[in-house]
Amino acid sequence: MWATPRPCTLSSGIAPRRAAHCQFTGRATSSDGRVMPYHDSRENVPHMRHEFEPLKFEHKVFSVSEMSVEDISAASVVLTRAFAASPQYIPIQECKEYCRSMLDRMPEGAMLVGKMHPVVADEDPSPSWLPEGQESRIVATASISFCSKSRENFLSLKPPDDDAYLCNIAVDTSFRRMGLAKHMLQCVEHFSQSQGYHTIYLHVRLGDEAANSLYEQAGYKQVAADSWLVKLQNRTPNALYCKEI
Repeated sequence: MWATPRPCTLSSGIAPRRAAHCQFTGRATSSDGRVMPYHDSRENVPHMRHEFEPLKFEHKVFSVSEMSVEDISAASVVLTRAFAASPQYIPIQECKEYCRSMLDRMPEGAMLVGKMHPVVADEDPSPSWLPEGQESRIVATASISFCSKSRENFLSLKPPDDDAYLCNIAVDTSFRRMGLAKHMLQCVEHFSQSQGYHTIYLHVRLGDEAANSLYEQAGYKQVAADSWLVKLQNRTPNALYCKEI
């Protein structure tokens, strides 16, 4: 099993790394069986399926939800394709293992999936982008960590253990430049708030202008950055961003 990946954006990102096996604790529950947030110090807010505002287009609708078992295969394809041109490419089977592990991480972490649906009243009920026999297509994913156990062991720029951390956002190459990454980011923030978190951190590769622009326009501030000397350690220099939500 790998540690949780760092962020990936519309055109590039840091692929999920192979790492030592991570142990994840079971879900915390209240006396009546409801799932509770991970941190004892936080207000006891039960976990429940979160409703997100859809993003509407002329002939299709983009909706976001928490990933289910049925979503694993399609979500894995999105992750694999997002890193296809990267030297850190991850095979589809490892992406599936990662997605399966995310289902067991709540309340320590979660994975959201974005699905594109054709408009019911559209003259073409089966557009070319929709898989045969399906009502929607997963075209985006986002992974969130709520404690150190559900993220990688950072060698530098370590985010606070008790704050939310955006591990990655991936968008299918055929559906980029539509505002989907921005919408996924907003859903990540709303979901984190629903779990009792008020600050979120993320990493961005230095020099990745598209990613820096996305997060800065969304209100994220750079709080620290690696020296370019980390390249001597065969590592990619990153910046750490933060936002109060």
